[in-house]
Amino acid sequence: MLISNVIFIVVVINPNNGIHNNLFTLTGFNNHYLQIISVCTSFTLSPIIDELFFRGLVISFLEKTWNSEFAIIFSAIIFGISHSLFNIIFLSFYIIVGILLGIAREKTNGIIAPIILRSMWDVFIVLMMWIY
Repeated sequence: MLISNVIFIVVVINPNNGIHNNLFTLTGFNNHYLQIISVCTSFTLSPIIDELFFRGLVISFLEKTWNSEFAIIFSAIIFGISHSLFNIIFLSFYIIVGILLGIAREKTNGIIAPIILRSMWDVFIVLMMWIY
């Protein structure tokens, strides 16, 4: 996930724009307060809600009918589509992340590891924006 995160930032973020413009690119909000709220919720609420839905509900539902590999891939595709903002670069990165989070769910047999990994992914994206 670290490698995909670095590639994601390098491809998406422009280092000459500054942190405010990069946050606008990432969040879609031009207001500083809305950007801060968006970033804070992406560290806390978003990983919990997303992982409970995609890795908890969707994978569990699909595993009743299909094998776990199909469930992980299908969940990752839905995850990618819902996070892609109609951008093919975002889509490909989020599908990869969705597959990695699904594998983490299967290996740990729980939802806590994907929540922690997803939260770390979001924190790392924002930290890299200041570095890059």
